[in-house]
Amino acid sequence: MWSVWPEKLDVYVGAGLVLVQCPGAPLWRFEPPPTLPLADVLQKVDEALGREHAKPWRLRVHLSAAFCPPVAFVAPASVRRHREMVALAQAHAALAIGMPGEQAAEIVCSLDSRHRGLAAFMQPGIYQIIQRWAQSCQGRLLGLQPLWAVATRDRLSERSQVNRLAFLEPDALTVLELSTRGAAGAMSWMRRFDAAEAVAHLAQLESRSEAPEQWNTVILTFARDPVEAVLSGGPSVLHRHWGRLP
Repeated sequence: MWSVWPEKLDVYVGAGLVLVQCPGAPLWRFEPPPTLPLADVLQKVDEALGREHAKPWRLRVHLSAAFCPPVAFVAPASVRRHREMVALAQAHAALAIGMPGEQAAEIVCSLDSRHRGLAAFMQPGIYQIIQRWAQSCQGRLLGLQPLWAVATRDRLSERSQVNRLAFLEPDALTVLELSTRGAAGAMSWMRRFDAAEAVAHLAQLESRSEAPEQWNTVILTFARDPVEAVLSGGPSVLHRHWGRLP
């Protein structure tokens, strides 16, 4: 039995990037080949950090949109039960990834508590892989969410006049169009964008919008390396990696 408290860590898992932050310790970074299966990536993290011989971990895992993208859906006012909302989210997620509708129940969905009609989803198997990894070596999973959900709770994006949030991370660009009635749209592109490419891509989206003047956009970024100037008022999770584009 361990005589000390388990270590509490924040872990970011993206395609080709893992960041592990333990309070009081240097940030640890691992850049596996993007094609390496997730279970193998996590096993290599254990091996590199000697987890088998270390204290148990209490993990807060944050996923990139490559593993946990958003999905927006219309939720009629008559739909109030949680399981009905989840079923709607699963059906829309299955459509987005080309999965047969009869298999939609296999998709793991989590509803956004602040925006009706917005959910995060994981394809079958991913949640189970992460849960097993977290619980190995007497570990415990304290939380699991996409990093874009953290971005939606940033002070900059919570202002009432902001109705579009763009979030650029090393392996994806995510755009959330939010209205007072819930989620109007959610899109993710799973590839690397530099800042200029992301801004140009957003400009193209805006030009195709029926009413481009309606959008007031905040663009938040999450960098592979720590930034020189920490984003004032930004998220506390891995806070030295956040920034904002003009």
